[in-house]
Amino acid sequence: MMPKTLETRPYEGEHAARIRDPEGFDSFRRVNNEGGQGVDFVYGILDGEAQVQSIRFKTDFFTVEQAQEWLEENGFEPILFEPAAPIDEDRSLVVSLPLNLEAKMSKAEIRALGEPVEIRQEDDGPITVAGYAAVFGQETNIGGYFTEVIEAGAFTSALERNDDVVFLINHAGLPLARTRSGTLRMSQDERGLYIETELDPMDPDVRAIVPKMKRGDLDKMSFAFIPTRQAWDDRGDMPKRVIQDLQLYDVSIVTTPAYDGTEIGLRSLQQYREEQRKNQAARRLRMKSRLAE
Repeated sequence: MMPKTLETRPYEGEHAARIRDPEGFDSFRRVNNEGGQGVDFVYGILDGEAQVQSIRFKTDFFTVEQAQEWLEENGFEPILFEPAAPIDEDRSLVVSLPLNLEAKMSKAEIRALGEPVEIRQEDDGPITVAGYAAVFGQETNIGGYFTEVIEAGAFTSALERNDDVVFLINHAGLPLARTRSGTLRMSQDERGLYIETELDPMDPDVRAIVPKMKRGDLDKMSFAFIPTRQAWDDRGDMPKRVIQDLQLYDVSIVTTPAYDGTEIGLRSLQQYREEQRKNQAARRLRMKSRLAE
């Protein structure tokens, strides 16, 4: 049973789960990413002994529901849960946003679907490109290092948030369409993520690539993303990664399907293994704390 959600003294950009009353400690020590990416532990120190006093969840990686789910899955029972306060954009936009965006994009991964897309044009109207950018439940070998599956519903949060997604060629160059302008539309069904975009036939960039698209030189779909929730199964001969939720950055029509971001995925696997080790340590710490009470 999760505690009642209260909105007292919220922190900007991070949800806070209070595990123990801070009045019971002499000092505090914060360890970033102690519980995994975006999960910071605050330890309370009393007479040289450290206990988990609170846990903070970065809103870049966790919604309120995801943070609460993490707490339940890891056996923490907060005495208070505080959803994050909105970040003061007037105060932090100039300093933080470019750095955050650059950091996020450096972590983005690219996945491609080998199925062709549909291209059509009526008279001199817009050129429509449509197809599936991702398919659920399809196991893909990523560079021989691990397999990966996109879980059904993985794009729900991205669509609900209205992620500002651009349509590119080979994940580069200026946008040819964009969700924010309404020229790129995305939807999710039982099969996967379906996109439809309208390209301006008078745009010189569009006019340069349309013949290549019609010939089949550019006929595959790809997307760039950062996973915000994932699961690993490391028991088989090859680790298996399940993408459960993500932040979507772009969809592209590409010449050759690629799986860029293999190294990022491997770091994610290493992080998962490290989290398992830390979770075991946290469980031992909780058991020790309970025995001492």
